Amino acid sequence: MRIDLFHGLRTVFNFAAEKAKQTLAGEFASRGRSVDDYLDVLGVLPDPDPILRKLDQSGSILSDLMADDHLTSVIQTRKVGTLNREWRIEPGAHGGGDPDEQSKKAALAFADDLGNFNMFDVISEILDAPYYGMTPIEIMYEPDGGLWHITNLRCLPSTWFVYDKDNNPRFLSKEEMISGEALPENKFVFARHFPSYENPYGLRLLSRVFWPITFKKGGVRFWMKFLEKFGIPFVIGKYKEGTSKALQAELLNNLVNMVQDAAAVVPEGSAIDVLKAEGKSSSSDGSFSKLKDAMEAGISKVIMGQTLTAELSGDKGSFAASKTHENVLESYRDCDARLVKDTIERIAAIYVKVNFEGASTPRFIWHEEDDPRKEFADRDKVLHDTGVRFKKEYITRVYNIPADEYELADSPNAAPPTDTGEEFAEGEREGDQLLLEDLMDDVIGDGTKAAEGTIKKIMDAVEGSEDYDDLSERLAVLFPELDGKGLSEVLERAIFAAEMFGTHTAVVDDENAAQDD
Repeated sequence: MRIDLFHGLRTVFNFAAEKAKQTLAGEFASRGRSVDDYLDVLGVLPDPDPILRKLDQSGSILSDLMADDHLTSVIQTRKVGTLNREWRIEPGAHGGGDPDEQSKKAALAFADDLGNFNMFDVISEILDAPYYGMTPIEIMYEPDGGLWHITNLRCLPSTWFVYDKDNNPRFLSKEEMISGEALPENKFVFARHFPSYENPYGLRLLSRVFWPITFKKGGVRFWMKFLEKFGIPFVIGKYKEGTSKALQAELLNNLVNMVQDAAAVVPEGSAIDVLKAEGKSSSSDGSFSKLKDAMEAGISKVIMGQTLTAELSGDKGSFAASKTHENVLESYRDCDARLVKDTIERIAAIYVKVNFEGASTPRFIWHEEDDPRKEFADRDKVLHDTGVRFKKEYITRVYNIPADEYELADSPNAAPPTDTGEEFAEGEREGDQLLLEDLMDDVIGDGTKAAEGTIKKIMDAVEGSEDYDDLSERLAVLFPELDGKGLSEVLERAIFAAEMFGTHTAVVDDENAAQDD
């Protein structure tokens, strides 16, 4: 009998599969192997910013754009919304548990070091990263008491640094003006705005407003010339036939003085007419104004994502539109806050690595992150004042407070528990169920404002109605004195929520029945 040892070996150890796994490690698609490899000579990645490349300029020209008044205004508007927020440093914890003593010591030492210099200015310069693409930060150390304390965080010009073919930052020194010098370990952190493999320099918003500002400057320059030419009335002097050249020159000189000083002396018998620039000139003046407004609107969109928060005069839209624009700006500010948080925590990670090996990285916390959801708190207070009492499950879900960390106070006005039928299984109150409950919560809140004290009756009518007509009849019996106009929107949302809730319940029942089968 012949034993195929090689066949058995192939069965136990698949050489082809193992060879395929070897390709998982390392880099396959690289700049050095790509058809776009242009780093062999310089060894650094050219700045891929499309605006700067077409202009054949470096990022240094971006600072000149800050001379524009509108650009400065919108940048300040975006930045101060984040700068005005308070922050703190908290100990980190491994795996989401409680911080150990070493982590507490690390957080306390890190917070003390940050308190020794002006962190307001540091955060302000970190917030410049969206405009210049990145903010390089050098960590300044000083040894004392067995620790390397941070004495300052120096935010440096982005033009001092380049990236090599592996996307590692390098410092452009006098000795290495082209390829740059490698950076020392644990010394630098880079706050970057939307970096990518193709563009490690970050997305520069200032380069995106270069042309709007350029066109605006050119338009204003021509506008000023236009106003000099047509904004001042023409003064025409008339002289009698046979007047000498000397008298003509004297008359012209007097008219020039008249335009400047609004007074003139002319020879007797001379006539003076004043012509105003009207018609075509005034319409042209409006065109310059529209050009300026259009360019400034473009600048606002790039920096703040919208325009209404930068245009405070005139009829610029409805209240709803202005709130939408304000929410867009807040989203930009939240993104800026996240950039600051990530940057400071990367500095904290280096600090722990240098001084507290093994400790968890301290956390940078904006105070608002732990605040209750104010909009729900305001609504729930109104409901509480009308007699509504919430269960612990609701408080835990909406406010994200662990159930074992609070107790509900007993109240003589507390409503009796409502029989909700079969309880949901653990983990089932997720996904669409939570969305539906949130929608019902919103309906109840809006209903409170529309007709205070009638919430329970309205919701009982909603739950007991088969369709909209049935609900209308029930409400007409319950509240004959009410004007339906104020409740129309609430009723539509209630009907929608009830229908969605019913549909969801039917689906869950079908799924449970299928599982039982």
